[in-house]
Amino acid sequence: MEASRAKRLALLFLIVAVGAALRLFRIDAQSAWYDELLSVSQSARSLTDLLRSLTTADIHPPLHHLILGAWYKVAGFGAMEARLVSVIFGTFSIPLLYLLARRFTDSATSLCAAFLLAVSQIAVYFSQEARPYILVQFLSLAAALAFLDFIRNPNLRDSTLFALAGAGLLYTHYYSVWVLLALGLYWLVVRRRAAVAGFGRMCMVAVVIGVIYSPWLLLLNQSGGLNPQRGVLRSIHPSQMARASSPLAALNRFNSAKFGSIEHRTSAPAALVGFALFTAPAAAALWQAMRTGSGGAILGWLLAGVPVLAAVVVGFFGVVFNYRHYSFASAGYYLAVAIGWRLCFPNRAMRLLWLAAVLVVSGLALKGIYTAPTKPDYREGFLPLANHYQPGDCVTGQPRIWQKLVHYAWEVYYGERGTLRLVPLDQLPSVPAECGRLWLVWDRTWWMNRTSNGEQRVKDTIARMAGEYWVAQRHDHPAIQLHLLERKP
Repeated sequence: MEASRAKRLALLFLIVAVGAALRLFRIDAQSAWYDELLSVSQSARSLTDLLRSLTTADIHPPLHHLILGAWYKVAGFGAMEARLVSVIFGTFSIPLLYLLARRFTDSATSLCAAFLLAVSQIAVYFSQEARPYILVQFLSLAAALAFLDFIRNPNLRDSTLFALAGAGLLYTHYYSVWVLLALGLYWLVVRRRAAVAGFGRMCMVAVVIGVIYSPWLLLLNQSGGLNPQRGVLRSIHPSQMARASSPLAALNRFNSAKFGSIEHRTSAPAALVGFALFTAPAAAALWQAMRTGSGGAILGWLLAGVPVLAAVVVGFFGVVFNYRHYSFASAGYYLAVAIGWRLCFPNRAMRLLWLAAVLVVSGLALKGIYTAPTKPDYREGFLPLANHYQPGDCVTGQPRIWQKLVHYAWEVYYGERGTLRLVPLDQLPSVPAECGRLWLVWDRTWWMNRTSNGEQRVKDTIARMAGEYWVAQRHDHPAIQLHLLERKP
């Protein structure tokens, strides 16, 4: 018995180590994109400035930012340092999924679930991004474990742990509320078979979670963050709304079927392979669970399906929608897949063959993560400005490139070289006398240019200043275009 337990622990350690290595590999190969840079930069600000920004400009809950701010004191400030936080939570999610699976099934199946999360394309991708999605994954698994203890034995300790995990989810990302909804639906399904002390205790914990979360809602309301015109509920451009194909796209990402890039369309052969390897076993597990009352597959599908479907539904109505917002739900899906693996492949040889096929598919998908650029290269784009910036230079930007003091890319990657002296674009062609030269910066990324013609505004600005300035340098980059304007003799 001891030897068997040691073997299981060794296999789990190996799976976790592989998962950590995949998350660390080429972690800094791509520049951080705008949302990452925003998280990295804001988290270094004072608590007052951070809360003001999170309730008025970038409407997000504060927990991930607070963790980043504390981490900087240990590891230092920077994009890679911030990404390491996601690596840590992504790695520790692997043994948490193992523990969750052990509540329902044997150790081999639980190791399979941990393996699927360790090599998952979408899990590895977001474990390398300085955003809160992997923290939501970690907390969702912790909340599910605490919830299972709570419904089995709703004492003060288990009630407190579940309330804290639930509140932690809400303080990390707004879409994590769907995790709590999924757990509530699971309780409704299994309540006759679980040792629940009553509906009243469940309501009491919900009230406690609400009380813990209420200060944030009050702060949002006071600052106008709940205003639909500019807050978290604001509508978005129609091109960013959910589509009828969005649930299928989610399934393909969970199935590691994006071989070229996680953001590319899935080919029909890849989709079929992913369906056969992942979805078919998960569906078989759910079918069996509905017949026998086994809770593991039901919980897994709820943890996966509720966040995806909820995100799609609100996305149809113009609320912010992106696959990032439900990426954390993949862990629940792998729980159902692993249970289906045990069910569909009764002998050891077939199980090993399936695991080998999953490893090949996941390897192809991970190659896409490591080799296909998915983020604008702000780090390289701002390099000419960093190399040629001189005392007395001034900077102006187009279109909404400057938030607060500087573009976050400059602050994160080149902030140690000094703070840029800014000139508002609408003041041109008038330039302060102390500005010896003027850098005109255009962020070319699509999310910065959805409502205005940035390129034309740059040309118009240069034309208006042609009487006194000439273009001394021009640097073109897919993410950033730079013009250095110097006064004519």
